[in-house]
Amino acid sequence: MVPGNYDITIYRGGTFEIGVEAENAAGVGTDFEVTYDSIRMQIRPAWVKKQVASPSTPLLELTTANGGISIDGTTITLFISAADTTALAFNEGRYDLELVKDATLDPVAVERVDKILTGLVKVTGEITV
Repeated sequence: MVPGNYDITIYRGGTFEIGVEAENAAGVGTDFEVTYDSIRMQIRPAWVKKQVASPSTPLLELTTANGGISIDGTTITLFISAADTTALAFNEGRYDLELVKDATLDPVAVERVDKILTGLVKVTGEITV
């Protein structure tokens, strides 16, 4: 699967919420609740030309387990509270959004990870406090 590219802007001090939907070639929406076991997104520093691997600690991580990502049928919603955007200590990074089919939940299956989105994340400063 070739991921789409979508850049994100987060406004420090504001609630961030965005919905993502995907369709197959026939135009039918993907039911994420049925197809995948979890969804995860990490933001890491933007790659430097000579950097071999990204740092081990993400700048921000959203998952279905930590409440940063919710699934409602064909819609994935990414959410960061206003308090959490206020606390963000970076201005720019890169992210990817991955869908995970966990082999431990289905012993006859092999774990599958599909990247569906990737892009730049910019965090703009807060003016009104």
